[in-house]
Amino acid sequence: MLLPIGLSRVTDQIYRSGYPANKSLAYIDSLHLTSIVSLINPSEIRQDLYDYCLQKNISLIETDIGVNKEPFLHMNTDAIDKVIEHISTLLESKEGKCLIFCSNGRLRTSCMVGCIRKQLMNWNLSSIMEEFECFSDGDGDLLDAVFIQNYKYRKPKSKPQDIVEVSS
Repeated sequence: MLLPIGLSRVTDQIYRSGYPANKSLAYIDSLHLTSIVSLINPSEIRQDLYDYCLQKNISLIETDIGVNKEPFLHMNTDAIDKVIEHISTLLESKEGKCLIFCSNGRLRTSCMVGCIRKQLMNWNLSSIMEEFECFSDGDGDLLDAVFIQNYKYRKPKSKPQDIVEVSS
């Protein structure tokens, strides 16, 4: 079995990785996931992942959270709020497991995990950024740190239009 690139456990119920390749789906199966959260543009998701999720009755939550880039690009906080809502429900129920991924498991996934750690686990910013640096291979920049520091969760009033849940 081949592990997905950058696979790591965030909690007993949450995992993070890069895009799960077809050859790593057997390993993904051993995690007994109930949901997969994709942080990449839905047009970049290959059919084999859709097929796998349908076959295994795994909810695939698609959302492109974007990236932080100078001068005016920032991550989509509405999409991040929705993912945090999903993770919060999962953790409260103590049932189900989730994989969060972006293309290589580094920047978008690290920002998402940083926001989860801040909002749901009350981690301090220095611990969040230390973990961020480990997983981003030093590719993150000040904008990502500022984004995580300034992120404030807002309970979604409704499902954002750019969040799509695909399930069987």
